[in-house]
Amino acid sequence: MKVTIIGGGTAGWLTGLFFNKKGYSDITIIDSSKVGILGAGEATAPNFKGLLFELGINEEEFLQTTGGTIKKSNDFINWSPHESKFSHGFGHYTLSNETNETMYGFHFDAKECAKYFKNIGIERGVKHLDVNITNFIQNEIGDITNIETEENINIETEFVIDCSGFARLCIGKLYKSKWKSYSEFLKSNSAIAYFLPQENKLTYKSKTYTQSIAMKNGWMWQAPLQNRWGCGYVFNDTYITNEEAKKEVEDYLGKEIKIVKTFKFDAGSYEKTWINNCVSLGLSSGFLEPLEATSLLSLIWSLYKLENIKLENSNSENREVYNNYVNNVNYQCMLFVRNHYNCGRTDTKFWKDINNSKLPLDLIKILKSIENNVEDDSLIYITNKKDRLLMFGKYNYQIVDLGHKSKTKLSIL
Repeated sequence: MKVTIIGGGTAGWLTGLFFNKKGYSDITIIDSSKVGILGAGEATAPNFKGLLFELGINEEEFLQTTGGTIKKSNDFINWSPHESKFSHGFGHYTLSNETNETMYGFHFDAKECAKYFKNIGIERGVKHLDVNITNFIQNEIGDITNIETEENINIETEFVIDCSGFARLCIGKLYKSKWKSYSEFLKSNSAIAYFLPQENKLTYKSKTYTQSIAMKNGWMWQAPLQNRWGCGYVFNDTYITNEEAKKEVEDYLGKEIKIVKTFKFDAGSYEKTWINNCVSLGLSSGFLEPLEATSLLSLIWSLYKLENIKLENSNSENREVYNNYVNNVNYQCMLFVRNHYNCGRTDTKFWKDINNSKLPLDLIKILKSIENNVEDDSLIYITNKKDRLLMFGKYNYQIVDLGHKSKTKLSIL
């Protein structure tokens, strides 16, 4: 089966490696050196570590090559009115008060990661074309059969995976799938990205923490890499401009920053991410915001679901099963991300507006259930009774809820 992947970022090459490992021998990745890679440092959840192992990629080599560090938790600073700090770690505490040391994610340089995966992919037989797409040729039922390029290279294909990022070439622009916006609940729609020098002596073995710092009009991330910090400020552009966001960061840090990238987004996803013989993954299928690294988290769950169904089984019934599954993954991620903003902070118009806005009904049910000390099974029946998949459980919601209510500046963990 001829599989064509559009996009050569982390999502594209990770997808190529995944299906190569699963026995798909004719894979071509199309990307363009004219198109940059979005990323000012990347963070993951623990399922990324599991996928590396499954793909036969050495964890230490990965971290060394990508300038990465071990991510133990996400530290939230000043989200509550009490100016508290709390940590959302990846593992439950045991009876001996020790965390599960095998539960961790990573921080890494997104551009170096794409290069690293690309080198491995080419070594394993994944083909690569540096070309610019101009047109898609479809047959009478809408399947993509050929991809035309500026370089007059005609690429025949039997299945297309769209990892084109925010360009969203296939499911968005070609198939015009309906967009499901979560902007009613998630107010951020813009971000600026920048780097800071790394003053700590970090190695690939260093155990680090993503810093998520609440600001006046949104929040700022700081991801520690070996040679620098990958940083950004996520906000809503109806409250401040990019320049005002830059000034706010500089006032907080006490130093000037240089913006390396800006981007706008509408928090949400496509209702159908698998149409005909094409599926979109990563940013091309949707995006919430950088909080809690849900983009790569959901990408990996989507890959496993596609493996279960098989790409060649592209019939309407299987596509519906997959699309419902992905919608549920995105919905659960939205509920959990929205819960972080349910912090009671009202010192600026941004925080006052978001804390006075309504919560999703299912989030209200989840929080009431946790107050009644229910277990994870009860949360499954609120969010996903059919698939029995729970993205975030009682532990995760409790940590965030307690963090918002805590009056201590120490981590509650």
